[in-house]
Amino acid sequence: MAKTHQTAWTAIAAAVMVAVAAAAAVVITTDHHEADTAPPPPQVFHDVITVASLLDALPVVDDIDSTARWPDGQRLAELLVRPPGSDHGCDTRNIALAAELEAVTFAAGTDNCVVAQGVLNDPYTGVTVEFDAASEKDAAASDYVYPLDAAWALGAAAWAPEQQQRFVSDVQTNIIVASAQAVEHRAQRGLSQWHPSNDDLACAFAAKYLRVAQTYALPITRGDAVAATQLCGLGNTAVTTAGETEPAN
Repeated sequence: MAKTHQTAWTAIAAAVMVAVAAAAAVVITTDHHEADTAPPPPQVFHDVITVASLLDALPVVDDIDSTARWPDGQRLAELLVRPPGSDHGCDTRNIALAAELEAVTFAAGTDNCVVAQGVLNDPYTGVTVEFDAASEKDAAASDYVYPLDAAWALGAAAWAPEQQQRFVSDVQTNIIVASAQAVEHRAQRGLSQWHPSNDDLACAFAAKYLRVAQTYALPITRGDAVAATQLCGLGNTAVTTAGETEPAN
């Protein structure tokens, strides 16, 4: 794989951040006076740099056109009962809820396992979601950052069972909690097909998506790379396969 582009994304990211910081430092009001305003949150800069560096490192493949599906049914259900390395029997969903919600309370008699209530700052919509397990309709749901079917088509089918188990149970890297409505709307589409509508949340999601790919040595598609580029303001660079980049015409 050619490496002449290795610093292209990070150089672009640095230029973008300088421009954004400069623009954010001063706002011209309607009466032509300058007013100070706060720069973007540090996390935004961090996400841009993360995406830029990972676009340099990750292999890029053609967009997938596959009917491959991650196996459903009992096998997947069994994998979700106890995450790898867990010393207790909490299921992945409750572990994810406990990690992502604020003001968490647990159901009595569950040894702080089953989440009863909590508050979610939804990473997909930015709204605050009140979670109550006693409600007939789930307000929050777990989702896979890097879709299972895409992973299966792009390499996970050849993994050892232990690696597959780790992937479907990885609360720290690949499982995210969002509003149930947003999770349903996303429908496990990849980065090239779906992203949060809020610009900052979209870049943060792109950073998460690329981190999963890096963690599990998975490629991203050309469409994923283009989406990440645009969502984080790293435009004017065309994406080729095998992780190469070139200036756009």
